[in-house]
Amino acid sequence: MLAIILCALPLAAHAKTPRVVATIPPIHSLVAMVLEGIAEPDLIVKGFASPHDYAMAPSDASKVAHAEKEHKHTHEHHHDGPDQHFWLSPARAKQALELIATALTETLPAQCQRINTNKETALATLTALETELKSVVDPIRGEQAVVLHDAYSQFTEHFGLKPLIAL
Repeated sequence: MLAIILCALPLAAHAKTPRVVATIPPIHSLVAMVLEGIAEPDLIVKGFASPHDYAMAPSDASKVAHAEKEHKHTHEHHHDGPDQHFWLSPARAKQALELIATALTETLPAQCQRINTNKETALATLTALETELKSVVDPIRGEQAVVLHDAYSQFTEHFGLKPLIAL
């Protein structure tokens, strides 16, 4: 199990930009879209590391432990339970953007206007991507598909594909 954490770290009196931490790349991407022009979020699970068996480094644990405010979502990876890879569904990714923006405006009220503008831009970007993907997938809607991982159930369900097998 890995807790997906979005947290604004305490700021020194002289600090001008907040430090925000996201644990995995998909969450980091969504947070970065909302924080565009405000701050660049730190990423805990970097590169090709798998969040399913990641051991947090002491420096990363310290970032999380000293957080002023945390927003945790549980991410469990079980092959026999519901798929928690919500970012693969455009609708659920948009819901996550809304939640992230709400959490960040509570944590960074002085940046509320910019956060909301960024959120709207991010939502428009996701809608455009969804439209593009829909045009690619529509010719095979309802067909069986082989996917590389069972995590793609969010994607296949959203776009009307029937996963045949997850490799």
